[in-house]
Parts: sequence; C-alpha cells; structure tokens
Amino acid sequence: MKVAYVSVSGAQTPLFMADAIGAFKQQNLNVDIQFIEANVAVKALIAKEVDVILQAAAAVLTADLNGNADLVYVGSAYNHSQFAMLVNSSIKTPDDLKGKLLGTDKPGTTVDYNARQLLQLMNLSLNDVQQRPLGTTDILLPALLSGQVAAVPLSVPQSFTAEAGGYHILKDSYDQPYQSVGVVTSRTRIDELTPALLRFFPAYRQGMQAFNQQPDLAKKLIGQYTKTTDQTVIDKSYDFYKNQTPFQEDLQPTVEGIQKMADFLGDTIVPSAKGVKAEQFIDRRVLNQLKF
Repeated sequence: MKVAYVSVSGAQTPLFMADAIGAFKQQNLNVDIQFIEANVAVKALIAKEVDVILQAAAAVLTADLNGNADLVYVGSAYNHSQFAMLVNSSIKTPDDLKGKLLGTDKPGTTVDYNARQLLQLMNLSLNDVQQRPLGTTDILLPALLSGQVAAVPLSVPQSFTAEAGGYHILKDSYDQPYQSVGVVTSRTRIDELTPALLRFFPAYRQGMQAFNQQPDLAKKLIGQYTKTTDQTVIDKSYDFYKNQTPFQEDLQPTVEGIQKMADFLGDTIVPSAKGVKAEQFIDRRVLNQLKF
C-alpha cells in the first residue's frame, strides 16, 4: 500500500509511530510511506501513483468540485486547526494589525483559509491588512523572522519556533473544527483497497495510541521529521497534540470542518462549491466495518 503525506508537521506523527512500532507489519501490511508536495499529491492519487494521501480539505475539495476527480475521505486522524496568527512585538491587539504586512498564500489554499479564519475571529478581514501571498508555512516562518512581514499564520511546530524567536500569538484557531490530516482516496478504488484499508486503519489507530503512551519515541519522531532540534519546541509540540488537540482515534472525518472548507471555497475560488454538502466528500464504508 502506497501512502503519501503532504505536509511536514507533528500532526503526521501517528503515521510515523505506526511504522516505527511495527504496527503495519503486525497487520501483515507492507506500507510504502512517501512525502509528496501538496500541490502534486492529488495528481499523484488520480494517476494511481499512490493509493491514499493524508491531506487537508482544500486541495481535495477543489479537485472534486472542478470535475477532475472523485476523491473522498475514508478516514481521519486529526480534526483540529493547528494555526495561529504570529506577530511581532509591536502588535498587541487586533487593531494594531490593521494596515500591517501579512504574509499568506495564494487564494483557496490551506494557509489562505486559516489566515482568513484567524482574521475573522479577530473581527478583521483581508481588507484590513496588506496581504503578501508568499507561500506555505515553511516560507512564511523565515519571512516573519527576517522582518519581511509583521504577521503570518503558522501551524505547529513553526508557531512554537516563532515564539522562541521572540514573536507571539495574537490569536489561535485551535478550537475551530477543521478537516486536517485525513485519509483520502478515489471513490472508484475503495472496493479494491478495502482489504488493505481494513489493515491500515487499525495500525494507524495504534500509532495514535502509541503517540500518547510513548512520549520519548513520539518526540524523537517529531524532531526527526520536522527537522526541529530545539527540545523546548519539540516538547511543546508533543503536549499540543496529546492534550490540546488530540488525534481522532475513531478515525471519523469532521463533517462540520469539511463543510466550512466547502463554504470558504465557494466564496473564493470555486463557485461550484456553493450549496454543496460535506457528506458528498466522505465515504464511511470501510470505517463501518471496523466500528472503532
């Protein structure tokens, strides 16, 4: 089974944990784990170069609604937003952010969604700031640290790295429902992949449980895959996923989180998203057999 992850964050750690503790082998499943850039992951899935991708909702829904695919969430590991608005020391309140340079990504992306959501939670909008679409969080972090922009939306662990550099969180969205790391495949391949998925999901779930039970290994993997060497950042990242925004052990996707993304896309880059229902992007046939 070929499994691709598309972002480097602590939220992917259950996959690495499952591999490290031999959970896939215990299920008699050979899993080929690979990293694929987010902008090509959906294309790789459609081309059957991989069997499933672990990806947030923006790219998946966009591909479906543009008529290029019939991709669905067959499971989920992480149903929380992990984004926060990081700002320099001169910005103390949301009003202080008005007119400042805000680093973000192009319209319709995950970063764009979270930037808009964070602004909305502060009763602001993109019209209140000077937007600079720079790219993903690995680009936004150095842009903030070098003073190119005054504020950026960052996910964990980049947000903790920014805090260690003297920046602070103006607002977070941790309590907002969001379809983050979900297991995505083509609806037409579900029957074909069901035998493998029935083995993959219990092992993946075991990786989540091991994350909570084996903190030393979990922290080692967070540091290894995110290339983080600051132990304080690693410790804070582990605590964040274990206690503040835990993993989804029942593996159920978030209907509310997917609906919010569909509504967002309908208002930005995909007019056909207006009025669609989140359930059309979810297929629970495999999970219903497992009954976690």
